[in-house]
Amino acid sequence: MPEEKKDQEQGHVNQIALDTIQSITARLTVAQDAIKIKDGQIADFAEKLKQANDVIEGFERAPLILDITNRSSIPIEELSKKTTAELKNMLDTLNTAKAPTANSVRFQVNADAQSKTADSPLLNLFGKKLGEK
Repeated sequence: MPEEKKDQEQGHVNQIALDTIQSITARLTVAQDAIKIKDGQIADFAEKLKQANDVIEGFERAPLILDITNRSSIPIEELSKKTTAELKNMLDTLNTAKAPTANSVRFQVNADAQSKTADSPLLNLFGKKLGEK
């Protein structure tokens, strides 16, 4: 009899352990399914975030590119390949660069070259063509 009682108790303990394992396995399966759903949602949100960041970056880059193309001869295709930081650096460089003046060497070279052509539009402050005496 004590052996039968011991076997019954062991069987009862085994049944409890089996039920516990099955319960935990079921919970684990539910949790894994929930994780898969959340991973899918995270991927969707990440894609939407990337698209939103691209739009914001486009709004930031467009005025920079427009300003640079208006003030330089760099083609838009080349500017569109640059990062926003590079565009800002280029614009800062253009902002600090000084336009040539009538006394600058580069301006005089250009003026001399143009004054040798007929009907040069370059006039100095006194109404004479640059390069004329």
